[in-house]
Amino acid sequence: MTSLPVVPVSVSLRHEPIIAAPELVPTTWPVVSTCSAVKAWDLPDRSEVWKLHLPSASVVDEPTEVVPSYSLISLLGSAVPLIVAAATIKGTADPNSEIKLYDGTTSVGSSTTDADGKWSFQTSDLSGKSHAFTAAQVDTTDHVVGTSSGGAMIGSGRSDTLTGTTGNDFMVGKAGADTFQFASNFGQDVIKDFAARGPSHDTIEFSKSVFDSFASVLSHAAQSGHDVVIATGSDTLTLKNTQLDKLNSHDFHFA
Repeated sequence: MTSLPVVPVSVSLRHEPIIAAPELVPTTWPVVSTCSAVKAWDLPDRSEVWKLHLPSASVVDEPTEVVPSYSLISLLGSAVPLIVAAATIKGTADPNSEIKLYDGTTSVGSSTTDADGKWSFQTSDLSGKSHAFTAAQVDTTDHVVGTSSGGAMIGSGRSDTLTGTTGNDFMVGKAGADTFQFASNFGQDVIKDFAARGPSHDTIEFSKSVFDSFASVLSHAAQSGHDVVIATGSDTLTLKNTQLDKLNSHDFHFA
C-alpha cells in the first residue's frame, strides 16, 4: 500500500500509522542567571517573539530572531536556554489499535488509537541530542502490521544534520545552524522552523540528482500562503512560515 502524505491525513488510511507534526510542549520558562525572557507577542503560526531583559535595565527592543516556543534565543553569541523537555507526537492508524513508537531503533513507548483512529504520544526528555521518531502498528500477537511513512525528526538545539528518508518526514531543527539533507525520491517533507537568516542560518542540501543550482530550485518553488513549497515530480518540500523572496543561494547546497 502506498503511504499517504502526513498532511492532510486521509480518513481511509488503514494499517499504516502516520506521524503528524510533533507538537513540542514547553516547560516553565526559567530566569537565567543574568537575564530573563519575556514573551512580547504571538504570531499566527503559534511562534512566539521574546524580549530579553538585562540586569542593567536595558531592553533588547528588537528580538534577535523569531523563534518557535521550543527553540533557543541567541544573544551576543550565547544561548538563553528556553527549551522544552518533551514533544507530543500525533498520528492516525486503525481504530482501537496499539501503536509502538521508536526513536531510531530504540523502543520508547506505545499508544492506543481511539475510535477514530487517532493517537498521541508524549516523549521523555529531548534535550542533548537529535531524535528520529517512527511508529508501528501491531496486532494482538505483537506482530507489526504497518509502519509509518517517514518520521518526526527533532534536532538537539545545536547544529545538526537531519537527513530525510524516502517517506514523508516532519523536521524540526530547533536552534543551531542546521542542515536538512534530501536525496532523490524524498517524499512529501516539511521543515517546521527553517531559518533563512541570522546567526543560526540553516541550509538545505539537495542531491544533484534532484536540483543542481539555486536557479533550478527557484523554478520549482512557489509561495503557498505563509509557506514555500518546492516540488519536483511527486516529491514536495514545504518550508513553514517562509517567504520565497527571502530565500537566496546561501540557503542551499548541492552535493
